[in-house]
Amino acid sequence: MRILFVAMHNGVHTARWINQLADTHHEILLFPPYVAPVHDMFKKVERLATWEKRPKGPGTVNLVSLLPLRRGAGRAEMVMSSITGSNNWRVSWLEQVIRRFKPDLVHSLEYQSAGYLCLGARELMGSEFPPWIATNWGSDIYLFGRLPEHHEKICRILKYADYYSAECHRDIKIARDLGFTGQILPVLPAAGGYDLAQMRKFTTHQGKHSARRTIAVKGLQHWSGRALTALDAICIAADKLRDFDIRVYSASPEVELMVKLAAADHGLDISCLPFRCSREDVLRLHASARIYIGIGISDGISTSFLEALVLGAFPIQANTACVDEWIRDGESGFIVSPFRPEEIADKIVSAISDDELVDKAASINAETVDARLNYKVVKREAVRIYEAIEKGECFDRGSDCKVAT
Repeated sequence: MRILFVAMHNGVHTARWINQLADTHHEILLFPPYVAPVHDMFKKVERLATWEKRPKGPGTVNLVSLLPLRRGAGRAEMVMSSITGSNNWRVSWLEQVIRRFKPDLVHSLEYQSAGYLCLGARELMGSEFPPWIATNWGSDIYLFGRLPEHHEKICRILKYADYYSAECHRDIKIARDLGFTGQILPVLPAAGGYDLAQMRKFTTHQGKHSARRTIAVKGLQHWSGRALTALDAICIAADKLRDFDIRVYSASPEVELMVKLAAADHGLDISCLPFRCSREDVLRLHASARIYIGIGISDGISTSFLEALVLGAFPIQANTACVDEWIRDGESGFIVSPFRPEEIADKIVSAISDDELVDKAASINAETVDARLNYKVVKREAVRIYEAIEKGECFDRGSDCKVAT
């Protein structure tokens, strides 16, 4: 098939998902929703000017461009946006790209940029628009679907999309409730799987997981992240945490301030990693952590949560992510409210006090990620989705539809 992805071309999730198709026979086109550098994790990218006859062959990601030159293309897109005063011209551009290259399938990854672009093109083209997979990431439906300024657009995406995919079973029910009547694709992590053996090389401590003396805290405080609530909990439990070093990553300025106050007021060994520290630094942190804490008001499957799971840290995660689909509360992790620091503090104390709980959870979670997060396993399932669509097989739509296996 010729597959046109509309997706954040500078995003690691996009790169990791599309890379799964790198050695298949499909032709891959990638339409950018905004001006940004292409993520360096893509295996092979070639610019494809809109007027060219056909994309480069299988194995190449053809980044659709106004101009064939990298610098000129970005400038041309910025000029277009400045002339029109908005990004709406991209809808017409996307329509022309679809008419020019005639993809067999359009696949949008994420809703608020990619999905809305596809929606605009679909409403311009009507039934001429190709079959469409609309994949939602993170909070696309769970949070934004409840906001009036997004609700109607999301319902229209779900009205027109032929296939729906998400990384949470939770979101499937929401999509149905919002009016989706098409085919549901298998639930898979939005960023694909992991090279587990490579990741586990970051683990330098070879003893029991309960012997680790570090607590890792995700430091995002924004529209979704609630790191300050996590730090409130740490301060409440401070008397029990004297023997632990607490490291906060991705910390915003207000979080850094709170960390300094926690160190000064409570005598804790707590500090922040540099905000732009490498992913390898975060993996090393998770690989040395007894506990990982991630608190927010909305998420899909948090990437940090999954990485902590792979590297053996005991997870304490907010119940607004889909973690109940990965761990058992009280057995392989703790699932908490993002609004109750006292509850989070109690769970932190339990996790630092119960060695058996932590060691058993690490074993359970290792089995889970081996079965569900291994790169080869997820890639096989992802490739199978496109093969089934290519063959015209059906996914779960009801009793009248054969489920592709």
